[in-house]
Amino acid sequence: MPDWVRPPDGVIPGCSCQRATLVRTDEVVLVLDGFLVYPSGVEFRILGAVRPDPSVPPLREMPRWSHSHPAEIHTHGEPSENFVRLRIEFGDHTEWTNVGWAPVFGKNVPADRTVVEMGGHGSDRRFENHWWMWPLPPPGPIAFVCSWPARGIHDAHAVIDGDELRARAADAEVLWN
Repeated sequence: MPDWVRPPDGVIPGCSCQRATLVRTDEVVLVLDGFLVYPSGVEFRILGAVRPDPSVPPLREMPRWSHSHPAEIHTHGEPSENFVRLRIEFGDHTEWTNVGWAPVFGKNVPADRTVVEMGGHGSDRRFENHWWMWPLPPPGPIAFVCSWPARGIHDAHAVIDGDELRARAADAEVLWN
């Protein structure tokens, strides 16, 4: 598999203890954490929880993060209400978004940087999604911006330290090439 698709085999990643709350409302929380840093990129997760209260509706379906499922796109080409729009803004003023791009392995190889959803799991009140960010982020802060229309969330954001992630790449141990 190409480097941009997933973390490399044969490498024990460095770890960053950074955690940032991306969204916190009376009903929903989204948290960024679990940053595992490789020489070629960063694996991280987004944890979500819906308030365990009968007055707060549970998830009817897991939130959608990629365009790989037909139900995620309306007939007019716009993402569905349950599609979580994610934008990542890097310290060099470049950005990545999950809106309008879905990886088709072997067909649309990214030119410079990408973030790939690697799957997730959950229940009607909790979920987590795993992501692969390739390559290592440039120096500077990394801003995560999220909108989830089905839950009334628009342009929520959190910032993590991209320099600290880059420093943790030196902690990775390459077992074999």
